Order: sequence, then structure tokens, then C-alpha cells
Amino acid sequence: VAERGRDLVTAQYEYKVQLDGLRRLIGADLTSQLRETEIVLDDDPSALPDRSAILPFDQALAKALQARPELTAADAAVSVDDLNARASRDALQPRLDLSLQGGSSGPGFNQLTTGSVVGLVSTTPPPGLGTTLQQVLNFSFPTYGFSLSAQFPFHNSTAKASLADALVSRTRDRYRQRQVKEQIILDVRQATHSIERADATIEAAIRARDLARQNVDA
Repeated sequence: VAERGRDLVTAQYEYKVQLDGLRRLIGADLTSQLRETEIVLDDDPSALPDRSAILPFDQALAKALQARPELTAADAAVSVDDLNARASRDALQPRLDLSLQGGSSGPGFNQLTTGSVVGLVSTTPPPGLGTTLQQVLNFSFPTYGFSLSAQFPFHNSTAKASLADALVSRTRDRYRQRQVKEQIILDVRQATHSIERADATIEAAIRARDLARQNVDA
């Protein structure tokens, strides 16, 4: 009886430790009022968990790989490194730029009537905004142009250094990505083992309870 009482006291204090961890997890220890609030668990400790909710290892791993944010961040870092490496590699290639230009203008022009003398002020009013816009929209006075430029990166040490830095960063981030994946696999595997151990412990406790009950009844 004394041994059972000792186990009960140990379980009670272990329960308090677990509640303190839960309180810290949900942020219920930031103020004195929250720290004094009692946490009451509604779960029935004697109820067994649903076996259908426990996923197989492969399905649990696939779900963890999709949900873990650190893996998403590692994948994004590798993608950025790939883009930087591609841009640095393109900077070491010859470059040819072709530009085409086109447009329309509306000069308007002052109209000279028949018989007027050049240099004298014409009594005909100058064309207004409507005439100028009509010339622009009708492409009455179009303009065209093009330009061609070529660049050859001879001894471009800056681009070479950028490419080397991008390749090193990509290698480092890929190694980090692999570490994150391995850690997720380890976490899922350990969680699966913990569930299996808990299941076996529950079954053993149920058998011990049944045997103890039979001994008492006998």
C-alpha cells in the first residue's frame, strides 16, 4: 500500500509538470492571473485512442514533409540560389541587344492660303489641338528607329566571383535541405516508435489491471 501511495504521489507531481509545460506552450504563464488559472483536461484517460487516426509511416512522413515550414524555407533558399547561379552564369555570356522604336507626331503646321506671301502673317487661324491629335492618331508623320549593341565580357572578375559565391551558397543550402529532411524523417520515426511503445504500455497496463481485478475477486 505504501508503494502504491508513493507511485500516486509521483504521478500527481508528474501531472503538474506536464501541465506547466502545456501552460508554457499555450502562453498561459505570461501574467500572474493566467498562472493562477486552473487547467482542466476534458479527455478521458481511460479511453483508448482511435487506431484509424494513426497514420502509417510513409503517409505520416509525406504529411510531415508538406507541413513542416523549415523544409519549405530550405526549398525556397535552394531555388533562390539556382536563380542567382543562372543570372551569374548569364553575365559571363556575350550579350546582344536589339531595340526597335516607333512613334507618331502631330506638328500641326501653319496653313498658307492661296496667294499669300511667305513671311507675312496669314489671316488663317493656326491648326488647333484637334488637328494635331488627328495627325498623331492617323500616323501622318511616323518615326522609326532601331539600335543594336553587343557586349563581350572579357575578364569579368565580378561575374566570376558572383557565380562562385552562388554555387557555394547553393551547395551549402542543399546540404542544409538534406539535413532538414533527415531530421523530419527522424522525428516521424521516433514519433511512430513512441506511439507503438505507448500502445504496448497501455495493453500491458490493461492486462495487469485485469489480473489484479481477478486476484481481488478470487
